Amino acid sequence: MKYLINFLIFVFLVSCSSGGGSNKSGISRAKKYYELTDHSGKFTMIRETGKAKKSNDLVVITTILPLEGNEKKPLEKSITISTPGMLNKIPVYRPRLSNYFIWFEDSKEKYFTKMSVNITTRSIDISMKSPEEKWNGNRSIPFPAGSGVFCFFNQIIECVKRTNFFQEAIKQGDGNMNFHVIWDGYPYVQEQLLGIPDRIFEPVTMVYEKNEKKNFYQFTLKVAGQAIFYFLDKDFNMVKKFWTTQGVSIIKKTD
Repeated sequence: MKYLINFLIFVFLVSCSSGGGSNKSGISRAKKYYELTDHSGKFTMIRETGKAKKSNDLVVITTILPLEGNEKKPLEKSITISTPGMLNKIPVYRPRLSNYFIWFEDSKEKYFTKMSVNITTRSIDISMKSPEEKWNGNRSIPFPAGSGVFCFFNQIIECVKRTNFFQEAIKQGDGNMNFHVIWDGYPYVQEQLLGIPDRIFEPVTMVYEKNEKKNFYQFTLKVAGQAIFYFLDKDFNMVKKFWTTQGVSIIKKTD
């Protein structure tokens, strides 16, 4: 309970900061709005990225709402926290905590999952609460053997950016990066996606494609035999994202 209270207080500080820049909470934050389209309709997606000055932890909050919905009544929300570190002299973000909840169309009750990386056992401890018996209780899932980069799915851009892969691939005109995605929406995200294995860790490859004419850089994430296309601006912020296999498009709204 103490852990959960501290986690919620930390997220509250991030959520209470407004706009860019710094404030009294010690958090700098960027907030961007996107239009998300999938097989069930059109929605508003909000991505908030913040960094705690004292711990330097990365916090990303992704919220999905009805197209003209109230931000206080989300349909889906992911909160992920990662800690900066080094891996063989390469700067990385190490996933630490996540909270995720969703309301499915046929349910008025919330489906919730909380993840915490256990460094001692090299595993992820998961706590689930939902109206379905199979998605309740606690479990611990070990990390894959070996070492490498791990990124929360909802932090992929920030996580890869920290390794300097984007800059180096563009400089070389080619490049790919292998790492593992952690589905911070596990196990519920697998219920929404077609052809994605029912597991929390997924090996993926990020590939540099080309420099678009409108100052966009295109990268492709290859995951489970599928491709997710990311279009980034000159600062490597996401402008567009297309996951054609899933019928998903995400386009940044005009500021």
